[in-house]
Amino acid sequence: MVSRNLVWNLEDPGAAYKEWLRVLKPGGKLFVFDGNHYCYLFNEDYASIQPKVNESSNHVLLGVKTNVIDDIARELPLSRQVRPQWDEDILSRLKAAEVKAEVLLWEGEENRLPVRFAVIAVK
Repeated sequence: MVSRNLVWNLEDPGAAYKEWLRVLKPGGKLFVFDGNHYCYLFNEDYASIQPKVNESSNHVLLGVKTNVIDDIARELPLSRQVRPQWDEDILSRLKAAEVKAEVLLWEGEENRLPVRFAVIAVK
């Protein structure tokens, strides 16, 4: 099973991981490619590497006012989590036989922060 840039959007990502592990056959693999997309809203280290945009400026990216997206992201639970550590923890608690994460992109000069990553879980 493969998930790309989805888990961070979910209202209950733990429930999704639980269901995905349930439907996998023994030995089956879950591949998750994702990122800490809106962690900057709650984490000072991530905020320090995020380009500054005036929230009242109605910034537009690809025709979309980003303040609307930011408002949605503020309500998502994974905007508050530093990942992939969160993913490794929840998948281990859900009794995945094996869990491995690899950071694909690091950012920040002082603190190397995981931005994009892959997680592999084996049932």
